[in-house]
Amino acid sequence: MNIPQISIIFPTYLRPKEIVWNLEYFRKKISIDYEVFILDNSPEPLIHNFQANENYIFLNENIGTASRNIGIKKAKAPYILLLDDDSHPETGEVERIIAKLKKSPENIAGLICEIHNPDGNREASLLPTVFHGAGVAFKTEALRDNNLYYPDNYCFYGEEYRLTLEIYSKGYSLQTSDIKIIHRRSPHGRDLSKIFYYLARNNAAIWQDLTPEHYLKTVLYDSQRRYELTAQKENVTEALKKGLAEELPSQTSPRMLDVDFENFSLINKFKQLPKSDTYILCGTGKFTTLWAKVLEDKCSQLLIADFNKAFHNKKFGRHTVLSPKEAIKISGTFLVGHSSILETLNWQKILQTNNLESYDIRQEYELKSV
Repeated sequence: MNIPQISIIFPTYLRPKEIVWNLEYFRKKISIDYEVFILDNSPEPLIHNFQANENYIFLNENIGTASRNIGIKKAKAPYILLLDDDSHPETGEVERIIAKLKKSPENIAGLICEIHNPDGNREASLLPTVFHGAGVAFKTEALRDNNLYYPDNYCFYGEEYRLTLEIYSKGYSLQTSDIKIIHRRSPHGRDLSKIFYYLARNNAAIWQDLTPEHYLKTVLYDSQRRYELTAQKENVTEALKKGLAEELPSQTSPRMLDVDFENFSLINKFKQLPKSDTYILCGTGKFTTLWAKVLEDKCSQLLIADFNKAFHNKKFGRHTVLSPKEAIKISGTFLVGHSSILETLNWQKILQTNNLESYDIRQEYELKSV
């Protein structure tokens, strides 16, 4: 086998058909030398005719997303593409990843990819500065030389936030890109109670370990308030409580510097806004009341609106969340770009339909039609 130009890594659990689908797709669609690492967390190994560049590693236990670290440590290529077992890059995108990363500045650790459903629609993402686990590309050395790996005790959910925070704390950042990843979203293994348990437990650990001390109380409130309201809607409140009650051992990572956390959380972008009579925050995002504290010093009236019906007429701090229908009746400056890209695109659509102007917090985002 020739030296690979890129290492493709994905964990899996009880999805043998997805493994085979991915491998057959890679063989047909990728034109350059590559290697694959399949990290199988399943109770029984998969019997399959793997090729020389397909490294199947049976773990004999479920260590969740931390299994990706095995692939990162073994990768021979200068670039890594991390996928889920039910996601794949569109034809030609692996080659474009390499070209983009070769040209990127030294402080860019990787590329945040666009995640699409098979029907072409964008999938909801996380905070704009955070990568989606179904598709992200990294420079191998940026991860390994700085000991940047997935947390080993999260199992799943929240691991992207943790790794992104640690990337920022090392002076790196992630670059948004138009690299398209298709997320087939296998329905197997999605248990809402487990999801909310891990979300609550892992997010509390992330913020406790890494957030600058004077931001910590507000960040914990914002995170838990979002999950509390959503869990009520989904009838999984007990699972949420269980997750919040279980504390993970503290990690050795130092707390982030203010400047790094403010870049990650977009506080620096909000601080750059001019004064206004009324600001309307379009989407609660991840740090609702944290952003609100910055905006309150810049306007006479601050309003917050969100598409999520679980938040309508509910309080985030001292602000009641409006529906989009209520928000567009108000005269003011509409702020977008601070929450998931899908939410930003939906807000752009509704504001354009009603001939309302908006200000994109990220600015560097090239917003495309939905």
